[in-house]
Amino acid sequence: MNPRKRWSAEATVDTRGIWIVAAAALVGDTAKFGDRLRLCARTGGSALAGFDFPIGFPCHYAKQANITDFKKWLTRLGRDQWKRFGEVCDGPEEILISRPFYPRVPRKGVKKDSLIRAHNAKHAEDLLRLCERGGDGMPTACSIFWTLGAKQVGRAALAGWEEVIIPLLRDRPDGTYLWPFDGALNDLLKPGKVVLAETYPANNYSWFSQDRLVKSEQTSRREFGRHLLRWAGEHGTRVTLSDALEEQINVGFANDDAFDAIVGLFAMLKIIFGEHSVGEPIKPECRTVEGWMLGRHQPAVP
Repeated sequence: MNPRKRWSAEATVDTRGIWIVAAAALVGDTAKFGDRLRLCARTGGSALAGFDFPIGFPCHYAKQANITDFKKWLTRLGRDQWKRFGEVCDGPEEILISRPFYPRVPRKGVKKDSLIRAHNAKHAEDLLRLCERGGDGMPTACSIFWTLGAKQVGRAALAGWEEVIIPLLRDRPDGTYLWPFDGALNDLLKPGKVVLAETYPANNYSWFSQDRLVKSEQTSRREFGRHLLRWAGEHGTRVTLSDALEEQINVGFANDDAFDAIVGLFAMLKIIFGEHSVGEPIKPECRTVEGWMLGRHQPAVP
């Protein structure tokens, strides 16, 4: 949500098949970010972009809102009945299908139970997507509709949808795919196409190290960085790190947002190299309304 905390990491493959990995950098103008993705696709390749915010709705909400195709619904955001969708509610009495986010500001008496009741849900889990319900070593996430506290993700999702994803879908509908809604990742990575996906760097830490990580501490990020350098070194014929990136890793990054951007990128490279599964979702609702996190294993749930 905050432009000062929006960091990106980028790797491009050269004519020799070597991936050149640049240092993490602030995203800046999100419109220009979308232009960079389009440029990659226009030069004969494909662009895969991972975003660390939810892309999809929990099934409970989708059913109440009569949404059966999240990607198609995205192009309607901000129009007609969805014109006020992104306006966060002050009180629980304001919560509607067309205005599902709450609360706008913290104050006495604000409780998650109010959000659950307003959405006609029986349990807090009803307002979570399957990929957010924990398991496989991951904690339970926060509902996209709850906009309070350090774990809230709703405002970031709104910003990402409105500033990057929707403009790409509207301006380049035939050249932009949204994974997993448009199909399996390997089928989408075609020349001239831009593929957008949801990533979750916290899900990727264990791919490189089982050591304890305190992401907020620079010394801990620096220790973790040794594992990233080792992985890159083991792939010396396929991966080259820029000097600026090596310096970022060696000092432990300036902040945890830059750190997560690089971890997420390295994880995407592992998937591209076939070293980790894509994590294609099994349940149909995850391919229509809920979405999925790239590389996430599906928990064993009924």
